[in-house]
Amino acid sequence: MAEDYFNPHLTEEIPEGALGNQAYFGIFYKNARGRYQRLTEAEGHEVSNNPETEERNTIGMKQPKTVVKSYKEQFSKDITIEKKSDNYEHFKMFDIKGYTGKNAILDVLMVDMNDSAPGTVAPHLKYRAYECPYTVTVDSRNYSDSRLAVSFGQAGDKTPGVAEIIDDTKFPVFIPASDISVASLAVSEDDFALEPGEEAWAAVSFAPFGCPEDFSVESSDPDVCVAERIRESARIRAVGTGSATVTVASSANPAKTESIAVLVA
Repeated sequence: MAEDYFNPHLTEEIPEGALGNQAYFGIFYKNARGRYQRLTEAEGHEVSNNPETEERNTIGMKQPKTVVKSYKEQFSKDITIEKKSDNYEHFKMFDIKGYTGKNAILDVLMVDMNDSAPGTVAPHLKYRAYECPYTVTVDSRNYSDSRLAVSFGQAGDKTPGVAEIIDDTKFPVFIPASDISVASLAVSEDDFALEPGEEAWAAVSFAPFGCPEDFSVESSDPDVCVAERIRESARIRAVGTGSATVTVASSANPAKTESIAVLVA
């Protein structure tokens, strides 16, 4: 099953009676020609928590009267592939030739449509994305009705990166984060005045969009303050009086750093 490794709002509970797009995403698979082909209808899935609504969020992936807020939920549901596009013939091939389970590995691209590169406009749209291998199992079939029931299983680690999608096409290009150089990093705060026992947080951001976002956090004097990375932020906790410098450094490009001055009194 897919991990939930996208924006935190993708897994928020949808308020009773509300409509929203908290789980707006796209799923693609690598076809026989080595190109990512859209498995979802349009670009993603706009969810609602109306239990009377039959939501059809993907080509041949029918999930009646349900709410899907994350990839994990998407892949845990029963998936039916119908004869509406190349998807049906592609997955039928797995069944006919006996390529199923561990014998059928697909590269799957999951695109977070809520997280796009700042300032990007059509026709070249860039979104945060993750590539991951999945096993494919055909659980049941009805060739006369052109329907296959298919399940997916995560078969390896995710690879973060960027998906570039050109308008009116269904073939995104995936660029791994490791292929994008870190140009700069920034912190939301560059100085703190604290009292012993107090905590402060500084958000850490990177450029360009999609580059590796791993970073380290180090205090010049742990007797004054201690610092650690928590998700996308640096958490600083004052210990004793004095001054110290907290250094935030890119793991992919250690030459890119930012400093936070901390005064504890």
